[in-house]
Amino acid sequence: MRWLNRVARTLCLALGLLAIGVGPGWQAGATGNVLFISAAGTGATCSSASPCALETGLSLAVSGDRVEVVEGSGPFGTSSEPISAPVAVPAGVTLSGHSAAEPGEFVFQSATAAVVLEGGGTGGGISDVHVSNLGSGDTIQVAAAAVQEASVVRVIARSLGGGAGCVLNGEALLVDSVCVGSAGAEVTSGVGVSTAQRIVNATIIGSGSGIEVRAVGGDAVLPQISNSILQGEVTDVLASGADGQTEVALDHSNYASAEAQAGATVTAPGSPTNQTAEPLFVDAPGGNFREQSGSPTVDAGATAPESGNIDVAGNDRVLPGRILCSNTPPAVIDIGAYEFVPVAPPCLPPITEPGPEVVPPQPMVRLPRVVGLKPPAAVRRLHRLHLRVRLKSSAAACQGPKIRLVRAQKPRPGRVVPQGATAHLRLGCGLRPRG
Repeated sequence: MRWLNRVARTLCLALGLLAIGVGPGWQAGATGNVLFISAAGTGATCSSASPCALETGLSLAVSGDRVEVVEGSGPFGTSSEPISAPVAVPAGVTLSGHSAAEPGEFVFQSATAAVVLEGGGTGGGISDVHVSNLGSGDTIQVAAAAVQEASVVRVIARSLGGGAGCVLNGEALLVDSVCVGSAGAEVTSGVGVSTAQRIVNATIIGSGSGIEVRAVGGDAVLPQISNSILQGEVTDVLASGADGQTEVALDHSNYASAEAQAGATVTAPGSPTNQTAEPLFVDAPGGNFREQSGSPTVDAGATAPESGNIDVAGNDRVLPGRILCSNTPPAVIDIGAYEFVPVAPPCLPPITEPGPEVVPPQPMVRLPRVVGLKPPAAVRRLHRLHLRVRLKSSAAACQGPKIRLVRAQKPRPGRVVPQGATAHLRLGCGLRPRG
């Protein structure tokens, strides 16, 4: 019956997520009000024209509302002046950046979780934000609750002081997100209820374990992970069943090692749709976990119901791994938070060898007889046939009744010549013109 319970719980979570619009075209908080905040905000109404401070916006928000970073806000905190107090997002409220292309930037220095999504509500979450914690605490935490369907969507969470990047306690969805920390992510059961978290298209990187999964208080934890990269320096997936049933199901994911303790179970690396080859990142030491073109994760995923339209950087979520001048392969979703964006080649028209030059046929004419004509009449007749004329005459003037006439012509009359040919006329003196 365990598998039946898991299916029932997953269905409930999926229906709840669809009800709030998670998936294609998702916009959290669409059923409530939108309160706008800015790093320098001082407004009281939290409008787009007069945004308020982060604390003000969260304090005014109620379940169903979205607290959105206004366009052009600038970062909330910096590495030299971080936010010192952690932030609590009320149950059912969503904290979001302006867009995936312009995410909200938050930098904290906290010994506890920097951003906590409070439990007890339904829906809500965090989207389109980049959060860093310079302190020893975790970065983003979904608080435990009996009913909690929070969503962490298109988020980059970095714990730089020793905590976990993302912590999911209770029902939650993590999609199109990057989690980096001592453990990239931690997943535990809720309070008094078995939980089936859903992780889709995540890149989870840990200096210890990639992801750690454990039950709490005897309640089962049954996460389902798809299209995700899980990488740790010690082990990629660590699961413990010491405090309750712990089952980690993975498909279309990249991880090379898994450790199951105290009766926990984990889908074996490399089976049946998973891969173990090292993913190729642009600059992992520098924190850039975009894929290189030759990464095995490109075009290796499978579209899930929770898959969004865009990745964590705002690129189309499903793209072909390469673009050719012809017969481009079909678009397939990648494994990980980023979709590889192929570069189109400079497709030139095909080069063909030049053939022999084709010269159009020249119109031909038959030379008329112009001998005996006066020169002007002879020239007019030949010009009408598009022939050139060259005249040659003696210098002596004609005497008496004699006048100047055409005495000879070349080529001879009746010959067929092309238009544009030259007719040579010799002039002399004669008694009787022909025309």
